[in-house]
Amino acid sequence: MSHSTMPTPINLTIKGLQDQVSELQEIIEGIGNKKTTSQISVSVPAKENKDEELAKMHSLVIENEKLNYRIGHLLRALDAKDQEIREFKKFERAMFGSRGRRF
Repeated sequence: MSHSTMPTPINLTIKGLQDQVSELQEIIEGIGNKKTTSQISVSVPAKENKDEELAKMHSLVIENEKLNYRIGHLLRALDAKDQEIREFKKFERAMFGSRGRRF
């Protein structure tokens, strides 16, 4: 399943709310027809729930991979800056001695 066809959390929420509204309408119609709630069967398709859970899990895996990549990038940037600082301090000691620069 490609990323562009993946349902978004907002779409999943809207779909879930629409399903709940439909179920509530069925219950209201059942009450209007003098049916008891025990006679009304509310079915939640297991496959649809499984698909939603798989889609959510897939999006979380992708988000986790992106964050891990970002963390690696930030760590490399920090290492590079640390190296620049070490080189600057080495240069400063060479130019001004162990006492450092005085202004």
